[in-house]
Amino acid sequence: MWTYISVRVLQSIAVIILVAIASFAIFRILPGDPVAALSGEGEAISEERRQQIEERLGLNKSVPEQMVDWIGNILSSGDFGQSTLTNRDIGPELLQRLQNTLHVGVATIVVGMLIGIPAGVLSAIRPNSLADRLVTMLSVGGVAIPDYLTGLILILLLVVTWDVLPAAGFERIWVDPVASIKSLIMPTIVVGWVLSAIVARQTRSSMLEVMRQDYVRTARAKGLRERRVIALHALRNGLLPVVTIVGLLLARVFAGAVIVEQIFNIPGMGRWLVQAALQRDLLIVQAMILVIAIAIVVANLLTDISYGVLDPRIRYG
Repeated sequence: MWTYISVRVLQSIAVIILVAIASFAIFRILPGDPVAALSGEGEAISEERRQQIEERLGLNKSVPEQMVDWIGNILSSGDFGQSTLTNRDIGPELLQRLQNTLHVGVATIVVGMLIGIPAGVLSAIRPNSLADRLVTMLSVGGVAIPDYLTGLILILLLVVTWDVLPAAGFERIWVDPVASIKSLIMPTIVVGWVLSAIVARQTRSSMLEVMRQDYVRTARAKGLRERRVIALHALRNGLLPVVTIVGLLLARVFAGAVIVEQIFNIPGMGRWLVQAALQRDLLIVQAMILVIAIAIVVANLLTDISYGVLDPRIRYG
């Protein structure tokens, strides 16, 4: 078991190092003048202004030296540098926006699992029934309908027509629980629908396979109640593949955040990424690529470790 965990940790560290190098290098190899892009002044930048930016950002050094300094500052003090437009430190705002995104993301993952797992189990134990067809229809809809369209429909119904929820804004639950729950309802429905669709389809497929296994038939032959067979024998093993998609769900949360945070005016990572890209604040984009990649890699690492704990057959030779 420890060999398996050690190998996965080393692989994750290697991936993070490669992502750090790639996120740093990508803006150095793009065509054009990086200093002009970072300054936001374009080709109109003066030579004096250029030298100031190069000296402040360390661009007068070689690329390997710049990369070592950037990674070293992050590891030593969490310093991601300063925004070229606002001259404010990126790290504190990055941490706050990451917390906001994860605040919404945890809610959507919880909703996705709480809805998706029971729906998938119900669909599996009653194949080709009305419930199975309904779950399939909603799952296909959750994957096929774009997030922005679902969000706009919810705003039209819950805000414009019925006026029961705020159109935009965000509040953390420990600051104002009521306002926080209201602000989370629509984003959670938008992303949670997609996640529950993925979880339901995966659970259904896994449960159908498990229900055909010999040990399930043996449990039934012993005279155990169907509910006990499903809960103790089928569900426990059927949920193992579902655990493997938790990392993918986190990746889907970050992907959906780009759209959802724009629609509902949530000050999270996705909205900040769009703003930084439009304003060509490349240092912010560079930092966010690294942080999002680390979050997804860590989530996948924890998923693989938990899967290895749940299934003793998972080993590295």
